[in-house]
Amino acid sequence: MGSDATFVLVHGAWHGGWCWDTLGRRLRELGHTVRVIQQLPSAGPNPAELGDLRADADLLRAELDAGGGDDGVVLVGHSYGGMVISELAGHPAVRHAVYLTAAFPHEGESLFGLFGTDADWVAPGPGETLRVVEDRAVEVFYHDCEPAIAKEAAARLVYQSLASAATPSTCSGWGPIPTTYVIATEDQILTLEVQRELSRRASNIIEIASSHSPFLSMPDTLADVLTGIASST
Repeated sequence: MGSDATFVLVHGAWHGGWCWDTLGRRLRELGHTVRVIQQLPSAGPNPAELGDLRADADLLRAELDAGGGDDGVVLVGHSYGGMVISELAGHPAVRHAVYLTAAFPHEGESLFGLFGTDADWVAPGPGETLRVVEDRAVEVFYHDCEPAIAKEAAARLVYQSLASAATPSTCSGWGPIPTTYVIATEDQILTLEVQRELSRRASNIIEIASSHSPFLSMPDTLADVLTGIASST
C-alpha cells in the first residue's frame, strides 16, 4: 500500500458520516481516496426506521463489493463501527482493518456483552432506541474539541437502535489481514483499560492522546496515523 491509499470510514453509534468531514479532507489533501458510510441503518432521527447490526453490515458489504482499487481498502471503524467492520472480516476488498477506539468483538459477543448496559450517559429513547443524555454529550465524546465544534457535533447526534447493541457478532477473525487498534488515551467512554484489553486482539497497536473523537479534536494527527498504517501494509 503506497501513499495513495483508499480508506472506507465507518462511523459509530448516534453519529453519521458528517463526523469524518474534516478528517476526510485531510486525507484527500494527502493524496488518498476516501469513501464514507454516510448513515448506518442503526442510527437516525426516526426510531421506527432503525435497523440492527446485520443491516449495518449489509450496507458496508455493498460498499466493499463496489471494489477497492488495485490495492484494496483500509477499513476504519470508530466505536460501535468496530462491530460493523468485524462483520466483514475476510472480505477480499479489505487489506487492513483499523479499530479507532472501537469495539473489537469475537464471535458471539455483542456491544452490550463487551461494555455492559449501565453507562450513565446513555438513556432509553422512544421505541426500541438509545439516546445520549443531552448534557453529557460534550463531556464524554468531545471534551478536547474546540467548544464550537463540540457543540455542533453534540447537536447532530441521533437515536441508536437497541437491537444494534444486542446483536451478537459473527466475526471469526481477520486471518492474514492485518489489524490495527488505535487507542485514545483520554477517552471518557472506553477506558484505557478496556481499550488495551481489546487491542490485544489486533496485530498492531497505536496510542494517541485524544478523546473518543480524534477525527474532530486532532484530525491532522489522525490523518498522519492512518497514512502510516496504510503505508505499512
